Formats: sequence, structure tokens, C-alpha cells
Amino acid sequence: MDRDIEELLKRCRTDEDCRELCRLLLRKGMGPKSSVPSVFKIRNHIGSFSTGGGSPSFTEKGKSWASITALKSHLRNLVRLTERWEQPEDPNDILKYDDCEVVEYRLVEIRTFPCDKSLLKKKTSEILGE
Repeated sequence: MDRDIEELLKRCRTDEDCRELCRLLLRKGMGPKSSVPSVFKIRNHIGSFSTGGGSPSFTEKGKSWASITALKSHLRNLVRLTERWEQPEDPNDILKYDDCEVVEYRLVEIRTFPCDKSLLKKKTSEILGE
């Protein structure tokens, strides 16, 4: 077993200790997957991400869907728009996803810090510890 995990298990007496242990386990991919929220993106063959909507384009950041259900809803709506107009605004809209893949990202809490007025006075590099 990982030495960090062993140490945390020994001193896991308070809620904060237990939360710290959970964060460590999740970072190492050892926690229950269902407890880690995911977001989904559509990525094309060159690494750009879909912006979603009725006429999707691809950008460096793109759009994130909060669930696979929401992403499927986007795809269904795109198909419906195409079928409704027989000719979509851009006939290639529905085909833009032919060479794409869905990417699932796990959201893991890394750290916390106070959210107050002092945060506005700090530089981003100070906040992120860079």
C-alpha cells in the first residue's frame, strides 16, 4: 500500500482527515468512480472540441456537457434539426461528428481556499501556487 495512504489511514480520526484521505484515493484513481463527477466533450481528429448548438464548430476549449444524457440530447437535437429542414443551414453540420470521439473527464477536488474579497487582490499565480 502507498505510504501516504497508510499514514492517512493511521490518523483518520476527524472529518477533515477522512476528506483528505478520500481526495488522495481519488487522485490515485483508487476511490469509487461513481462518487467522482464527470464532464463530457466531443473531440475531433485534430484535438479541437465541439462548441455544441445547432451549428457546431470546433475550438480549443469547446463545450462541456455535465452528463452523457445531456450530450446525447445535443446529438438528438442536431439530428432533428437536420431532418426538420431537409437541408440544414450547413449540410455538413451533422457530419462534423463523423470523425469525433466523446471524451470523459473526471472532476476531482484538489484543494480549497477562501472565497472572499482578499481573493480579488491576489494574483492568479499566487492563488494557484505557481
